[in-house]
Amino acid sequence: MILRKIKIILALAVVLQVSMYSTINAQGQEHKNFLLKKVGNLYILNVGANDGVKNHTVYNLYFEKDKRLPLLRLKYKTEREYFGAVQVTQIFPEYCVVRIISKVMEKEPEGNKIILVSKGLPDEIMRRLQSISAGSPLKQTVFEEDPVVKTIVPEFKDESYKPFSVGINYFREYDEIAKPVTNNLIDELNKKIYSGNGIFTPSFTSNGGINLTVSKMLASFLTVEGGLAFIKQKSILKSVLNPETEIPEGLVSVKRWYFDMNTTIINWSLTFQFSQFSKAVSFFTGRQLERRYVPRIGIGVDYASAETTMKQNVLIGKLTGNQELAPSEKQSLGGFWGLHAVAGLDYYLQAVKFYAEINYNTWFSDKYNADFPFRIGASVFF
Repeated sequence: MILRKIKIILALAVVLQVSMYSTINAQGQEHKNFLLKKVGNLYILNVGANDGVKNHTVYNLYFEKDKRLPLLRLKYKTEREYFGAVQVTQIFPEYCVVRIISKVMEKEPEGNKIILVSKGLPDEIMRRLQSISAGSPLKQTVFEEDPVVKTIVPEFKDESYKPFSVGINYFREYDEIAKPVTNNLIDELNKKIYSGNGIFTPSFTSNGGINLTVSKMLASFLTVEGGLAFIKQKSILKSVLNPETEIPEGLVSVKRWYFDMNTTIINWSLTFQFSQFSKAVSFFTGRQLERRYVPRIGIGVDYASAETTMKQNVLIGKLTGNQELAPSEKQSLGGFWGLHAVAGLDYYLQAVKFYAEINYNTWFSDKYNADFPFRIGASVFF
């Protein structure tokens, strides 16, 4: 009789324990994004009773980390790895302590983002419990609870943080590529078409362009920046045969040849810049900015490709009368390398920087002269 009572008491205790281990199999209770610390064979997680974690409960432990592009730190995917099963041994309002029951991951966990999914008792344990309960059916209790999600994000980063930025700027000038196109055309027309008797009226309109930039801070005083510029330039060339020129009777001659030219330039650049870039870190570390205006200098390399579209209007004088034509053509100017220097003034406002700068561009080609484009723009730090 006493033995039977002991069995009944043990069975009741086991049923009580089962209720503590049981979980939601259909929905899955998850706790995301905790900081993790290791102390011997125990792990301290900064999520606790206030977040819905149950004492003595068994959880499947996963690690989730973001994969980011080098330098830019842009996330392109998330990887989840299964660590193993753990049991909560101590519970507190803000954190808990867990011990390892079974470990699958061979390497040490990385990062600070983990997922706990509550786990029911294995079938082997359930069969043993049913045998103790004298054959009476025993089912795991299911708690209808909503998933618990907790995100732990540090309020500030440490001083070693090196942000990257994305920016855009607008600039004028940069017409030293379009001018040689017109000058070469003048030389060719005067030599081959007008036999040295042409009169030319060129005009240039620099429409400027847009430059997109991505930069990464390498040190508190050094940043590397990549740029991609789209430049549109317009030039017009009016040419006529000198009216005082005598043309032999019956000879075909060009009396007028007008050109409307649009030059498109795509310029890639890589720049190493020197300044007090720790100003950009202030926002992320929670420090107050004292002096927001900071000078900046830099030097870099360029690679540009250009293409010109020419709309033409030609008036040809013949023995039978004048003939007017309107041909159009497109020609590539190829690619060419160059160097540039930059001097600017930056104004920092939290995670945004506004700036103005003057550039000096020179090319490894006798065709193009140096230029001094002026730029204004803004960058956002991440």
